[in-house]
Amino acid sequence: MPGNVWVYIDSRSTYNFVYQIVDLDTTFKPGQTLLKVSVASPRLGEEYRQERDGALMIYGRVEPGGATARYEPSVVAYRYCMDVGQTWETTTTRMAGPGSCPQTVTYRSTVEGTETIEASSGTYFSTFRIRRHDTDTTDGSTQETMLWVSPNVGLVRSQTAGLTVSLLGMSLR
Repeated sequence: MPGNVWVYIDSRSTYNFVYQIVDLDTTFKPGQTLLKVSVASPRLGEEYRQERDGALMIYGRVEPGGATARYEPSVVAYRYCMDVGQTWETTTTRMAGPGSCPQTVTYRSTVEGTETIEASSGTYFSTFRIRRHDTDTTDGSTQETMLWVSPNVGLVRSQTAGLTVSLLGMSLR
């Protein structure tokens, strides 16, 4: 819903990331109504998301300066209804705009367990712990990300390449 806000802090305490749903958008993906999410941080601009079939889907982003990246098909960020052991996979092509080479990435996620974790705010959340393996099929590079997701809140914590980002606060309407 427009106006909802999530604030995250990174483990180095150097940046806060503020995700705010600012509007509903019908132009980024014609025929779809997406959530336009403003991401206030040093690197990100806007993301285009949709809650569909019990999952949070990411359709793309607009970087600061206007460069647009689109995911075809959209990427399943996480599901809201999960069972331990459940696995899902999305192979998508990231198109970064005219003149760029398409990048094909496979995202494979597995729900490893449940865990109660403390967010940076000091609040405890019941979460699902998800291990995601990203494989770039173009060059074979891989990356692993751990996600802790609460069905009622969304992303509570993530760890990638030694960086932990944790929920600091939120305001949901």
